Amino acid sequence: MRKLSKSLYKIKYSIDTLLAFFYMRLCIIAVYVFKEVKSVSDFFYKERLGPVFSPVINVKHENISQAVVSAIDNLLSPAGNMFTRAETVRNLMKVEKLSLEQAAKALSLKLPDVANKLRLLEFSQKERSAILKYGFSEASALEFLRLDKISRLYAIEYCRKNNFDTEGIKAYVDSSIETKKTKRAETKEKIESVRKFVINDVGFLFNSIENVIRLAKNAGFEVDDKKSETEDCYDIHISVKKQGKRMAEVDKKNKEEYNI
Repeated sequence: MRKLSKSLYKIKYSIDTLLAFFYMRLCIIAVYVFKEVKSVSDFFYKERLGPVFSPVINVKHENISQAVVSAIDNLLSPAGNMFTRAETVRNLMKVEKLSLEQAAKALSLKLPDVANKLRLLEFSQKERSAILKYGFSEASALEFLRLDKISRLYAIEYCRKNNFDTEGIKAYVDSSIETKKTKRAETKEKIESVRKFVINDVGFLFNSIENVIRLAKNAGFEVDDKKSETEDCYDIHISVKKQGKRMAEVDKKNKEEYNI
């Protein structure tokens, strides 16, 4: 009886071991299949939405498309940066044909946040690299966008060199914009003053005309000029003989003079 019990125990142990082995093999196969399916899915959405990072959430809802789920994964993934996230939003809007408001609602973001992410795409590749290299925040990057394209890269380098935070960058950008406005106003004022001087000083105008006439005469042209003045205007009439006719007259005069 004892031998029978011992034999039954060995058989039960062998069966349990075999079941455990098959269970482990089944788990390994399931993990492999899951990875293969996910890799195909990730490849498909990478082509549509850009780089796909490690998923950090699991969203299941019949009204949420896989493209939106993938976009949310990308936005929340620590593997991305502000520019890849901005490209994700843009590509999602393109793939799903969403407006700005619809994209904000689908991603559970505020409308200004979505708009600001799309604004980040205005940076050139060189500017993006510098911003990421120096570790500027999204808020700081948006401040640089207030500057014109010529000034941005210099501003990024300058703010990095001086270790400006977001408030410091905002103050620098405000100062740069104000300085440019002042210079623009001063230049406009100078141009306006020169224009008024030229218009109001009729003597300057007459002298310029006289200089042109003198240069033409020295070059051999026959120039006749007549000036007159009325109560409300100055009348200047200038006539210059054509080159061909003038040369014909000179040839005729030379032939008569030298009896040719």
